[in-house]
Amino acid sequence: MYRCPHCGEQALSAWRKLFLGQVGPAACRSCGGRVVASAWGLALLLPLVAASALASFCFESLGPFGAGVLVGGAILAALALHLEAVPLVAHRPSRTVRLAALVGLSALLAVPAAGLPLGLAAARYLPPPASLPAERRTGHFEIHTDLGPAELDHHARFLEGFVECFQARYFPVRQRRRLRVFLFADAAGYEAWVRPRYATCSPYGFYLRRSNVVVANLGSGLGTVTHELVHHFVAVSFAEPPPKWINEGFAAFFEKFIAGLDADGRLELSLGYFHDRRFPEVKRNVERLKLAELAAAPDPDQSTARSLALFLHRRGRLADLVNRARVARGAGDGLGLLEAACGKPTAEVEREWKDFLRAQPVDADVLLVEQSACMQREEWAAWQEANRERLYWDPELGIYRVRPGAGAE
Repeated sequence: MYRCPHCGEQALSAWRKLFLGQVGPAACRSCGGRVVASAWGLALLLPLVAASALASFCFESLGPFGAGVLVGGAILAALALHLEAVPLVAHRPSRTVRLAALVGLSALLAVPAAGLPLGLAAARYLPPPASLPAERRTGHFEIHTDLGPAELDHHARFLEGFVECFQARYFPVRQRRRLRVFLFADAAGYEAWVRPRYATCSPYGFYLRRSNVVVANLGSGLGTVTHELVHHFVAVSFAEPPPKWINEGFAAFFEKFIAGLDADGRLELSLGYFHDRRFPEVKRNVERLKLAELAAAPDPDQSTARSLALFLHRRGRLADLVNRARVARGAGDGLGLLEAACGKPTAEVEREWKDFLRAQPVDADVLLVEQSACMQREEWAAWQEANRERLYWDPELGIYRVRPGAGAE
């Protein structure tokens, strides 16, 4: 029981005190005096708002249980403080008290408003598959996988190294929370979980922006993972969604690479290789290619878009294009961005792009990277030694190339 500020008798129960405020006073059962809780109790609403907002912001990392514990703990703490720390005072209506009551009611309304994003986040939350029991959290990722501990450690190093390399070459990733990555070791595990839920999805992998999740079949190689990661980087870092041909071409550009970890565990990554499957397809259709059609297509051909991204990379214009797209608003079909990045009209860029495609034969350089992977330190050193006679490093292009006459193997 709590003492009445009028008569000093213990006449108010804890239950009644919890519901006392500036608007709804209670009468003391002993003397009949009207009693309210001090206006300072209104400050207890602020931690509730903060807890709701924090739970919403970090929901993908906390999960529903963690978010519930955070908000529930804040509510219990506020109730306990209200009972023990907020004094009872005599009800004396005044302008100050009425203003405090108005502020309190506004804060009270803000609690469910802050909880609304939490509810939306709960609706978007995608629980990790039960078939992916291993979990690892890094600076940028929350990884769920069925890989063993050593492989998980290796892939975690690769993912963090990839972010570092990407930011050094293109733009900073404005990621507010860890990206959740579901890595399936093979196609069987991927298909078993994906098909019942996403019947028309890619057999390689996909990015769910609303759920902040990348899902990938590692059986198709790491190029799938990097493709989807770049979609995520674009989604969280661009002022507006870019034209689709830029988005898809830029992401597909990262499908082919050669990478390994050095003696210090840092990622050595070389980009700018042809796609062994996509490039021959584009080359066969080179005479029919038109930039205006690519830019206007609601679902642009990824192989064509990638070939343009590779051409721009070889000309040193790809980073300029994507950074222009990153800050642009109302870019339309994106051809104006392309012209600004290249310093040439679209027709001239198209002619040079098609000349680039015509001049490149489907040779050992095109077929060099069949499946992108990141080699562990010992494997990386052994690969470099084994390919000393077959490959050479092209410092101008920043890639490995096949020595003339060495062949594709």
